[in-house]
Amino acid sequence: MKPQTAQDTLAADHKEQFDSQGYCVVDGLWTEQEIQEIEDLFEAYKHNGMNVFDVGFKFEEIDMTKRQVRALHPHRYSQKVLE
Repeated sequence: MKPQTAQDTLAADHKEQFDSQGYCVVDGLWTEQEIQEIEDLFEAYKHNGMNVFDVGFKFEEIDMTKRQVRALHPHRYSQKVLE
């Protein structure tokens, strides 16, 4: 059986919802394993000890009640992504 692509998963009603509401929900776009890999990437990134958030902050230095946390280029720090 041919692996399903994002294009196969998207339907006309997804595009319609996106066009009218600015977003759409596509169930089954990623597998549980893929979602776990993404979560693991960001958890490791948060704790890499580098000043890679917002304007040179470490994750632990950000007061979440005062700033939105923005991760800057997490793909640059992942060995898995670089492979």
